Amino acid sequence: MVIDNWLLVTFNHLTDYRLPFTRSEMSKIAKHIIFSGHVHGVGFRFTAHRMANRHQLTGFVRNLPDGTVEMLVQGFGQNIDDCIEDIKGAFAGYIRETKISEIPFDPRYKDFGITF
Repeated sequence: MVIDNWLLVTFNHLTDYRLPFTRSEMSKIAKHIIFSGHVHGVGFRFTAHRMANRHQLTGFVRNLPDGTVEMLVQGFGQNIDDCIEDIKGAFAGYIRETKISEIPFDPRYKDFGITF
């Protein structure tokens, strides 16, 4: 049962616990991605932003001082995978390496933004 954005879970019908997730958030995942190559100055963040919104993802994308781009995406697994593939396709000649790791979902991200 969902109450005020908290999921009410009953174990053994004896004790109720409130978790800060909605039912749909429980099936969402998060991934941290580092893109390296020629990814600064080519519209990478703006394209990633557009694609993340198209796939209904939350999180952020930003340039890092070492010349890489960091992206945190959250949503349904297939949407995340499709977004990553779209970005790789759009920047096939620019991306040299993509490092992806799964991280805990953070319900505080409500949209996808570009961080400067």
